[in-house]
Amino acid sequence: MTGHEYARAQRRAAFVTALEHPDAATRERAQQRVQRWNDVLRNTEAGRVRIGSRAPVEGAPVWATPEVVRGGFATGRLAAEGALADDERATASRYGLPEDRRALFDHALSPAGLANLHALLDDGCYRAEQPEETALLTVAWLHRIGEHLAADRLVAELRPWADRLRFTPRAAAAPVVGLVARQTVPETRKALDTKQERPQIARMRETLAVWNPLRDELVEHWRATVRDGWVGAHRPPEWVEASQALQGRFDELAEHHRLCDKPHRPDDNLAIMLRALHDDAVLPLLAVRLPRMTPRPPERAEQARVAAQPTHPQLAQVVGRRLEGLVGIDDTEALLGPVTSRELPALPDDEPVPAAVARLVRRARRGTVEDLVADGTIPSAEVLAELTPTLTAEAVAADAPDPASRTLLATGLRAFAARRSLLLTGLAAQVRAEELPWIAAVQDRRRPGAVSPSRARLVALGELALANFPATPMPNPLMEQLQVLGRASGAELPLVPELAADIFEGRFSRTFARAASLAGDLLDGTLYARYYGRRHEWTADEFSAACRDRAGDPEWSVAGNGAVIEQAQVLTTHNLIVLAGPLGVRIDWEAAARESLRVVTVHLRDARHAPGRRGALRSVRVAANAWRQLVFHLTAAGPEATATFLASPVDEGVQPLVHALRRVHEGAFLSGTRAPRVAADLGRYPFLGWVAGGPHPAVG
Repeated sequence: MTGHEYARAQRRAAFVTALEHPDAATRERAQQRVQRWNDVLRNTEAGRVRIGSRAPVEGAPVWATPEVVRGGFATGRLAAEGALADDERATASRYGLPEDRRALFDHALSPAGLANLHALLDDGCYRAEQPEETALLTVAWLHRIGEHLAADRLVAELRPWADRLRFTPRAAAAPVVGLVARQTVPETRKALDTKQERPQIARMRETLAVWNPLRDELVEHWRATVRDGWVGAHRPPEWVEASQALQGRFDELAEHHRLCDKPHRPDDNLAIMLRALHDDAVLPLLAVRLPRMTPRPPERAEQARVAAQPTHPQLAQVVGRRLEGLVGIDDTEALLGPVTSRELPALPDDEPVPAAVARLVRRARRGTVEDLVADGTIPSAEVLAELTPTLTAEAVAADAPDPASRTLLATGLRAFAARRSLLLTGLAAQVRAEELPWIAAVQDRRRPGAVSPSRARLVALGELALANFPATPMPNPLMEQLQVLGRASGAELPLVPELAADIFEGRFSRTFARAASLAGDLLDGTLYARYYGRRHEWTADEFSAACRDRAGDPEWSVAGNGAVIEQAQVLTTHNLIVLAGPLGVRIDWEAAARESLRVVTVHLRDARHAPGRRGALRSVRVAANAWRQLVFHLTAAGPEATATFLASPVDEGVQPLVHALRRVHEGAFLSGTRAPRVAADLGRYPFLGWVAGGPHPAVG
């Protein structure tokens, strides 16, 4: 699928959602996505956006942050442009300036503007949504340390964009500290205030509170007509008037209560009783059903009690109000006491905070990343990757010249980390933070000879990820942060990204060859090398050719590309060798292998019972990734631990894999490097997740 085809497909999907989704907020967000994809297509076709370029917006420098949508496509707008924010308009009003960015830019460089920037540098109470918003703060800092020429050069580079981009920061209540949280307090309050009840629970409540009482009224209404066993035999005028009132009430309720469709089904008792009000032909059917419709008072009383209980959204909004005025949350349990009748007057008794609401609040707890992993607030390597930019920024900024520059650099790096990756071609690399001239200006002035904490943070994050999520290959965002830490500590580490099979160009960068060569040197003769079959030195061209050859030289397809990429992951160990080798990360490798085996077992079982082929293949690929991690963990654990591990009983579904690994451990060799073609060969070939040209033998 070409870039244009992908963009059109995304626009179509967003358009359908904007038209058909039942939730108004979801429709509005989808309409915004439609507009952004329209921008992608229009600007690409007009040549104002170049797909695959590091600087995709026509005329914009590489440091300008582009607005990027799913898949890495630039819309043609820059992230730091747009209408003036409220604080910018307030500044313009205060100083009698025109409401345009160039006037604000020039004001920031005036004596009054520089004084404001120096005050922000001193107290640290600012934030940046885009990295450009720290640029003029850097100008002020350069003037402060006497680097006037450097400040002038930076201003000259920024000035051509002064009428378009925001280069000043936003106010913050307090400086950002070293603790992290999965969500901010405002994000948590918004999630609590907009929490929706699960559809099945909402339908049950509607049935209990609305339709069951109406059904009971209709039953009593029809029972009053029974004479000598005949339903409808006695219908005085007041009964007819009551019938009209009941029909009218149903119509009104049906207009406002649409979650439950059962009352609208023709065969439902409620629908039958309503039809019988004006259609005597239904009476025989009603006569058969009416005796079985007698309400049971104790049951209805319990249902009414359940229907009257506060909903999760109501309780969530109460808890959200408890968060008012908080900047951060250090103790979530103090906020999660029972909801009282003073907070929610309809409550007869104190009501415990639902577990789902408590989970939302706990996401806002501040703590060290180690604490948040330990208590489950960070449940995956992907979530860990979301939080690492704060830690990375502080580690890199720690050796900046003074406290003001440390806060300044950390703020810019955090904002840069939120910059979305671009779809690139020709093995181009994503823009690095140090390519932004104002960030480089601070980094270039770090204290000479200082002992950087970046390496210590790098090792700590590697150990945290491997020890707690050993079956998960390193997510790209986490890998990118480790690369930042590596460069800051003076090491250009050969960490490799996970590539997308649908846009793979058939070649790998030199970094892949470097990582594979390192793995070849350090793993020669080990269990990992014998299981997967490998060699030592590679050039970039040799490496690309070898991966294709090991995958069976498949024709271009998503599955074929996936098979080639997987061979690259095998040969490079997908970053494990860099962590365990040059960096010296040490964890309980045998425990990591056991957790990886658990994941393999679960996902192979899921694959065999998945309802569709796509879901089954997805589970197999997760299992294959975890298996590759397992083989490396055992290699790092050593032969004795491996022997003990392989002698332990395992689930029947993974026995062929463990048997093959046991034979390799004992000195045998497998039959090749490709994925097996039939189930009988699962124990003779390495277990891989991608198979080109046919079904995977693990699922048939």
